[in-house]
Amino acid sequence: MVTADELSAYKFYRYSVWPLRDGVVLEYISIPDLPIGSNTGFISTSYSYSTGGSTSSYGHTVEYQFDWKGDGSDLSSWGSSTQSKSWTAAGTYNVRAMARCTLDTSVISGWSGPLSVSISVPETISTPTILNGPTIGSTGISYSYTTGGSSTSLTTPIEYRFDWGDRTYSDWSSSTSASHSWTSPGIYEVKAQAQARRSPHNFIISEWSEPLQVTITPLGPDLTGSWTIPLTQTCRTIGKNQRCSLKGTFTVSNIGNRDALSTSTSFYLSDNETHDEGDTLLRSFATGKLKPGKFKVVRLNYNLPLNQNATGKYIIVVIDKDFIVTEIDEENNIIISGPIE
Repeated sequence: MVTADELSAYKFYRYSVWPLRDGVVLEYISIPDLPIGSNTGFISTSYSYSTGGSTSSYGHTVEYQFDWKGDGSDLSSWGSSTQSKSWTAAGTYNVRAMARCTLDTSVISGWSGPLSVSISVPETISTPTILNGPTIGSTGISYSYTTGGSSTSLTTPIEYRFDWGDRTYSDWSSSTSASHSWTSPGIYEVKAQAQARRSPHNFIISEWSEPLQVTITPLGPDLTGSWTIPLTQTCRTIGKNQRCSLKGTFTVSNIGNRDALSTSTSFYLSDNETHDEGDTLLRSFATGKLKPGKFKVVRLNYNLPLNQNATGKYIIVVIDKDFIVTEIDEENNIIISGPIE
């Protein structure tokens, strides 16, 4: 029941708006405002919509329900004036709202006007292919790498960029190729990424490609060596004496990436596996100038003094003992063989 004062307060409303029963104004819920929210979006993405403005003629609190399609087939739960929705299919949806009394839920407003919401499938872009390019290189030299294979679900032009693995990146470019030089030796993982750009502030980016592992070595010569015909000791009897000889073939190689100046390869006889001043120099040979990937064959044929042998001792080969050549690696110039049988 409403009092006479309450009836007087509603006199400014038309009787067609405020329904009467037995001369008493019934509770009425006014129509909500047009929903507010994004009118465009993508499937599987949640968007927030708000309404409001509904009042109860009895001053009761109200709650809201949204019709997400505009045809009554997809209704939200009754509740807050702000609710969220994600659509699973592309299309145009007429989002509207109604209100009801929280005390008497049979008292319901009419539907608000519709907000037209256009939902589409978002553009996608595929991951670029693994890069093509050198996997071994040297510092200070520029190498070119190529990727590609990305496509979009629309027709947006594609750009690529490269991650060089040293915390630097190439610029975005429509070219599928880019070049880079590394300043420090190491193993780097080089990969590519694609983007579809519609405007300076409207673009989508792919995942990174699988990495290509690139090994970068320092720039310079690097001398080392090995026995290509193993060192052997041969002893024979000469009258009452014994003569022992040491024979073997040793190869000196330049495994670096720059020419090595001519230097020496020296063979020492040692009582142990440590090269020091107590070792006996047997022979020293000039290596000559060696280009990258080239080698020099040195044949050792040394006769020990009569009645001496090298059994249990070691042959230590020292390449570039006077440090004439500045090398990438100075730690691989001593090669130890033994103990000799």
